[in-house]
Amino acid sequence: MLPITPKSRAALAISAILAVVFLAACATTQAPANSDVVNPVSVGVAPAFTETIEAETTYAAVVQPKEQVDLSPMSSGRIHLMAVDVGSQVSQGQLIAELDNAVIESLLLQSQATLRDAEAKLASAKAALGPKQANAQARLDSALTAQEQLTNPSTTSLQSAQSAVSTAQSNLNSSKLKLELLLSPSAPDLQAFESAVATAQSNLDSATTRQDQLLNPSAADVHAAQGRVATAESRLDSKQTALDQLLNPTAATTAAAQESVSDAYSKLSSAQVAVNNAIITAPIDPDLKTNWDSLLAARLAEQSNTAILLNPALNAALSQTELDVIQKAILGDQERIALQMAKITSESVIPEVVNSALLVENSAQTAWDTAQEELKELQSPLSNIVDAARNYVTAEQAVLDSTLADLEQLQNADENSLTLAQNEVLKAGATLASARADLAALQDPSATSIALAQADVDSSQASFDAATANLALLTSPKDADLAAAKSLVAAAREGYAMTQPPLSDYALEVAQAAVDKAQAQLTSATRQVEDLNIVAPFDGVVTHRFLAPGAMASAQVPVAAMASSQVVVVLRVEETAVNSLNPGHSVVFTSPGLPGRELELVVDRVSPAGDEQSFTFLVMLNLVMPNPTGDEPELKAGMSGQVAITTRLENVVLVPKAAILRQGGQPAVFVVEGDTARLKLVGIGLTDENSVEIRTGIRTGEQVVVSGHNLLNEGDTVLIKSEPTAEN
Repeated sequence: MLPITPKSRAALAISAILAVVFLAACATTQAPANSDVVNPVSVGVAPAFTETIEAETTYAAVVQPKEQVDLSPMSSGRIHLMAVDVGSQVSQGQLIAELDNAVIESLLLQSQATLRDAEAKLASAKAALGPKQANAQARLDSALTAQEQLTNPSTTSLQSAQSAVSTAQSNLNSSKLKLELLLSPSAPDLQAFESAVATAQSNLDSATTRQDQLLNPSAADVHAAQGRVATAESRLDSKQTALDQLLNPTAATTAAAQESVSDAYSKLSSAQVAVNNAIITAPIDPDLKTNWDSLLAARLAEQSNTAILLNPALNAALSQTELDVIQKAILGDQERIALQMAKITSESVIPEVVNSALLVENSAQTAWDTAQEELKELQSPLSNIVDAARNYVTAEQAVLDSTLADLEQLQNADENSLTLAQNEVLKAGATLASARADLAALQDPSATSIALAQADVDSSQASFDAATANLALLTSPKDADLAAAKSLVAAAREGYAMTQPPLSDYALEVAQAAVDKAQAQLTSATRQVEDLNIVAPFDGVVTHRFLAPGAMASAQVPVAAMASSQVVVVLRVEETAVNSLNPGHSVVFTSPGLPGRELELVVDRVSPAGDEQSFTFLVMLNLVMPNPTGDEPELKAGMSGQVAITTRLENVVLVPKAAILRQGGQPAVFVVEGDTARLKLVGIGLTDENSVEIRTGIRTGEQVVVSGHNLLNEGDTVLIKSEPTAEN
C-alpha cells in the first residue's frame, strides 16, 4: 500500500464523498422489499496520523496604557489649585491638585496647640521648681482665648475673608459694567472712548513733533532741554544730601535727640508722681479704697522697676536673667494697673484731680515715646526709610540721565535716535488705531466680544460665590471644632488643678502619656493635611480633568485621571489557541495608525481565567525594542491594529478537516471499530487548510469517517469504501 500524503488524503476525501452519493442512490433504487433488513452505511475513512501543523491566525488588537488610574483625594475639601491640565506630562510624586479644608487645617492647628500644651506640662513636671499655678492659669487662659476666637473669629481672619468677598464683588461689578458697556453704552462712556482717541491723537502729534525736533532742532528746543537738565541736577543734589544726613547724622543732632529723651522722661516722672499724689489725696469712695490702694501699689512697683531698667547705675551689676525677671514684672504690673483702672471706672467716676493728673501723664508718656522713637530712628534708621531715600536718589539720577540723553540727542541726533523717534511715531499711530477700533467696537459691538464679556461675568460670579461661601464657613464654625476647643479648655482646667499639690511620679507619667497622645494626634492631623494634596502615583500623562478649582472633591469623586506613558497591546484569543501562547512568544503587529509598519511584539502574559461568555482569554503583549527599523514607533493608547500569530506544533495527532462535525455544540468524530460507527467527542486545537489537531478523544491510527457521516448515527453498521490509489 502506498504511503498517504496530504495530497493523496485530499483526493481520497473527494473520492469518498462521490462514493457516498453513488451508494446512496443505489440504496434508494435497489433496496430490498424487506424493511427489517438494515443496510450498512457506506463511508469513507482515513486514519488519524501524527505530523507537524502550522497555522497563522489574525486577531483584532488595541493599544492600552500599562497603568491608568482615577485620582481622588484621601480627604475631602475644596479644590484650591489644579496644577495640571489634560495632556500634561507628570512625574511620580508631582502635584496634581491642592485642596483646602478648614476643618482639617483647624484640626492641625488644634493638634499643634495640644502638643505644645502637653510638652509644656511635661517640662513643668520635670522642672518641679515650685508652684505652677501661674503657668497653668496662663495655659487655661490661652485655651479659653482659643475657644473665644473660635466662637468669635479674629478681626484679621474676618477681614481677610471679607476682603476676598469685596475683591470678588469688585471683579464681578467690573465684568458686569464691561458687558453693560457693550450692550448699551452711555453717552459718558462714548465720550470717554472718544477722549482716549483724542489722547492717542495728541500722543501721535507729540511723537511727530519730537521726531521733527530731532531732524531740525530749534534754539528754543535746545534751551528748554538745558533747563530740564539743570532742574534734574538740582533735585538729585537735594535727594543725595537727604540720604547722607540719614546715614551719617551729626554729633550735634544726636546729642539734641538724646537730650530730648532725657527731658521727656523727666517730665513723665514728674507727671507720674503727680498722679500718685493725686490718688493719695483725692476723695475716694471707701468701698473702692482697696482697688485704689492696689492701683497705687502697682503703679509704684512699675515705676520703680522701669527706673532700674533705664538707669545704668542701677542695672550694671544685674545679669540678663535678672533683667528679664524685672521686664516680666513690669508687664505684670501694667496688667494689674489696667485691671484696677477698669474696675474703678466701671464702679465710680474718677475724681477730677486724678483725672487731670492722668491726662498730663498720658501726654508726657506720648512725648517720651515719641522722643525715644526719634532717637532710635536717628541712630538706626529703618531699612525701609533708607531704601526709600536711596530709591529717591536712584530715581532722580535716572531723570538726570534721561534729560542729558535728551539734550545730547537734540544737539547731536544720531541714526539710532532718529530710528527710536520714528518707532515712537509708529507706536503712537498704532495706539491711535487701537483707540479708534475700541471706539468703533463700542459703537457697534460684535457677537464675539459680547460672548467673551458674558463669559467673564460668569467666571467672576463663580469666584464671588466661592468667596462668599468661604466667609460663611469662617463665621459659622463646625460643631467638631467647638467640641475640640472645649476639650482643650477641659484639659487646661485639669492641668491647673494638678498644679495645686507638688507633682508626683504618677503625675509625671501622666504628663508624658499626654505628650505621646498629642504627638500621635498631631501626626494624624498632619497626615490628613498632606492627604489634601493629590500627587501622581507614577510617571505618565493626564487624560481627564473632572473638576475645576473651587469644586468640592472627595474620595468618591475623582479629580483627574492619568495613564502611564508606557503602553501594552491587548487582544483576546480563543480557547483552542491559548495554550499555544506562552510568555516570550513573538508575533507581528500592524495598525492603521502606523501605515506600512510591522512591529514585533512579544507575549508578556496570558490571563489565567477566560471569559465564560465568549470562551476567550486576554493576552497582553509588549513591544520588542529595538525594532528592526531602528526607530521607536509612536504607539499611542487607543490605537487599533491586528496581530498575526503563527503557531507550529510538532508530533501532534491530526485528522482531515472533513472528519470534524458538531455534536451538541462540541466537536466530535465518527470512528470505525470493526464494522460499527462510534461517535467520540474530541478536543481540537490548531487548524490548517486540510487538517485539524486532535488533543483528546482519539489516538494515532484510529480510522475516522471523512465522508458519509451525515448519514450516520451512533452504533450504525458501516461499509468502508475502498480508497482510490494515488494514480487514480
